[in-house]
Amino acid sequence: MSKKLFKCPDCQSEISRKAAACPHCGSPIAKKKREGLGCGGLLGIVLLGTFALVMLVDTDSGTAAKKAVAEKKAPPPPKSAAEIRREKIERGFSGWDGSHRALERWIKKRLKDPGSYEHIETRFGDKGDHVLVITTYRARNSFGGYTVESVTAKARIDGSLIAIVSAP
Repeated sequence: MSKKLFKCPDCQSEISRKAAACPHCGSPIAKKKREGLGCGGLLGIVLLGTFALVMLVDTDSGTAAKKAVAEKKAPPPPKSAAEIRREKIERGFSGWDGSHRALERWIKKRLKDPGSYEHIETRFGDKGDHVLVITTYRARNSFGGYTVESVTAKARIDGSLIAIVSAP
């Protein structure tokens, strides 16, 4: 018996697997139903799960978005005079390494090798009518060796220099 043929359950004649009924006795052939989900069923489950996940995430983000909109509507609390002053002072300093921009330019103009300048640390204190800035740096001297020096300066709130208090 070939794989393409099988026996009719009623008359036991060999018939094609593709036949809907036995050609000898006319008995209808019941096709076996596939068990399991198959590709279509699996795809449906994946789509349904994705839809449920999107709805869940969308609900959460919608709530977060509503909170964000509500928070944006409320005006920020006004800044105190001290906070405004501190922000003005900090604009004179580099956000990268914390150096005072105007003082760093002044130092580099007076070095034998401005390209060797390396910022180490800058500290400052608000003295009311001025800002006292102390910068420590490393640079090459006339003999080619590196030295560490500090410069103290008075600066305005806008970052411009008033005077050099001490320098090497």
